Amino acid sequence: MYVSDIEEVIEDVEDREVDEAVLLGKRLSVAGRRIVRNKGMLNFVSENSRPTYSPVELMLAVGIKVEELCIARCGKLPTNEEECKSRQKWELPCQVRRISDDADFHAEMQWTDLLIQDFSKLVELEKAQPNK
Repeated sequence: MYVSDIEEVIEDVEDREVDEAVLLGKRLSVAGRRIVRNKGMLNFVSENSRPTYSPVELMLAVGIKVEELCIARCGKLPTNEEECKSRQKWELPCQVRRISDDADFHAEMQWTDLLIQDFSKLVELEKAQPNK
């Protein structure tokens, strides 16, 4: 991630009045690391360096992302499988639901690395949304 990317995130976080944000990326430039370190509200997670999060914190993040994706895809949070408009014939259940179910199991087993991967998959689905 470059400084311009981080500055954009900082603006977005401040506009939304968010207390804390986590940046996911492959690499962070030296200047970017300095900004993240100086801005107390930002953390950075990559394949090489990741702060320690509890399974509960990770499940909270996964749950929020699942809700956002369900609302974006289905117009609301489905209460049952039939309400899931994102589901396709060959995709039972939908990708969001599948990742959510996997994350529930990973949390039960306390597998934080897999929960981080689950969250990353949800972020990738969000980036692939047509309206993004």
